[in-house]
Amino acid sequence: MSPRRVLLALLGLLLSLSPILGMRVSQELEVLAVADQYRPSTLVVESSHCTMGSANRVWDRDGSSRMVYEHSRCFLEGRVEGSAERLHVGADRVESHRPGDEIAIYYAPALEPFGAAGQNLRLTLQAGGHPRDFARQQLWLWPIGFAFILAYLLALEGVYVWTPRFARWRAGPEGWIAPGEGAAPAFGFAFVAFGLLWIQGDLRNESQGLWIAGIILVAIGLPFVVRPLVQVDTVAGTTRRCLALGPLQWRRAARPIGDAPRVEVVGPSIDESEPGLIVRGGSETIPLMRSADADGLRRLARELAERLDCGVRDKLAEAERRAASKATGEPLGAARSSRLPALLQTAALVLLPVLLIASVPALHRPLLVQLLSRDVPQLASLQRLSASALSGQDEPEVLHELVLVANTTRGSLQEAALVAIEETAGIESPAPDLRERLRTVNAWAATRLGRTTDGNGGVLAWYPVAEIWRDEIDDIASPDPREAWVAWAGFGPVEFADPAAFLRAVGPALVDPRPLSFAVKRGSFLMGPGPDAPAFEGQPVPLSAHRHHALVSTVGSALALRYWTYDDVGGGEFPEDFEAWWARYAQERLLPPLPSSDR
Repeated sequence: MSPRRVLLALLGLLLSLSPILGMRVSQELEVLAVADQYRPSTLVVESSHCTMGSANRVWDRDGSSRMVYEHSRCFLEGRVEGSAERLHVGADRVESHRPGDEIAIYYAPALEPFGAAGQNLRLTLQAGGHPRDFARQQLWLWPIGFAFILAYLLALEGVYVWTPRFARWRAGPEGWIAPGEGAAPAFGFAFVAFGLLWIQGDLRNESQGLWIAGIILVAIGLPFVVRPLVQVDTVAGTTRRCLALGPLQWRRAARPIGDAPRVEVVGPSIDESEPGLIVRGGSETIPLMRSADADGLRRLARELAERLDCGVRDKLAEAERRAASKATGEPLGAARSSRLPALLQTAALVLLPVLLIASVPALHRPLLVQLLSRDVPQLASLQRLSASALSGQDEPEVLHELVLVANTTRGSLQEAALVAIEETAGIESPAPDLRERLRTVNAWAATRLGRTTDGNGGVLAWYPVAEIWRDEIDDIASPDPREAWVAWAGFGPVEFADPAAFLRAVGPALVDPRPLSFAVKRGSFLMGPGPDAPAFEGQPVPLSAHRHHALVSTVGSALALRYWTYDDVGGGEFPEDFEAWWARYAQERLLPPLPSSDR
């Protein structure tokens, strides 16, 4: 990093810190404005007392003991210009002042009566000086502190810039110095400057151990300020790498250059991202330095070659010329044609496996079935394509999944599944009514799979409940009324976005005949049915205590109640006879009848 860039970085640091300086100066100006309100006055002492004291027993040499009282907060109470006031003082002043004594103070009656640690902000002793003088001192501490930071930063930059010159003076006329760059000198300058400021003492002259923190900051920043140097002894024919900070140097062992030396400017390598300067002599290759400043490296290379009386090879420039020649000498069409075979090869490597999987049903069938089984709305388009691609395949796992999709979804995905099953079954003229189409498809699939449909022509009883919901259904069947009620109360629109998602996940549980342990009644348990009551309500109370008024008594029928709560299922008003309503609705939708104990 050049001195100019370092200076710009330091100026940027100061600009970033200037808002802090402005904020603190404005705060201190506010304090100064408050301090101007104090005027000389007198406190006439009337009484004194101490609070929050502590007592300790002290043993003397003769074996006797006595109590020593220590006071943490003491006050003198009296009158100032006719107003009752209280002054926070030390215990020694309480003992030295008696009622009737007059104490010179500064008084600001417009301020708040109490501040930190019980101090009365209206009063302050004249012995400590006028508050205005103290506020002015504090106001100047911040600009002075920032001036010290600026001075430290400029001094550090001077040390950084002059470090190679110190090394040149020490090397003598036969030596040659190549100054390297620090890792992050501006970063190091900032840490060292703040560390020195803390060591000097903080801005309020309370250096209580802050010098330790300052030493830590200086220790962090110093490695970034130290400059790497390369020293070449042109008489002895040796090179030496070292680290330097001003006149201080830490040298490494010297290395001989060898016979017939040559200086080279090389480009970035695998391990280094910047160009470098090296010296080759005989079998020796000595790396000297790395820098992003290629022109600076070339200048140093010429200087060193002149000292060593040898040649210079600029490999960096050669590489740049080769790259420019390759870019300008090759026609654009040739470049495109040379890339074309590679593109074709990549396309072939990607497309051939895809075509192979698509052409072999045994390979793509499991993937398509798995895709159909996912209840993810974002995959609806892919699921429609999968259903169409499975047309004509009558394997049991394919039919099993297509039938479930046809019975638990709506819209284009359901239509795609129906068409696939009908083409597989050879149904050339499907019925125009959706219910009849489903009934026909279900009947054919039942025959093909060796199964039977339920009383409404449905097939949900063929399938298990989705795995992630099996524990929830088991909880609804719990003999503990509270546990069962908590699990049931969250079903419906709370868990599933629409009726189709409900049927896909837990529709098979509509035929669950396990008994219910809690009660569900029409209306509310408190007010019963009414215009302001809910359609139905469940409570964690035993079903046996409300059996005559309970709406349902099995797990399957309790889930049917939750299914009714969807807006496009129940239709608003709760039916007078839920069992009769469900019988009609289930027959129209090919859903299973309620379990036998609820019919």
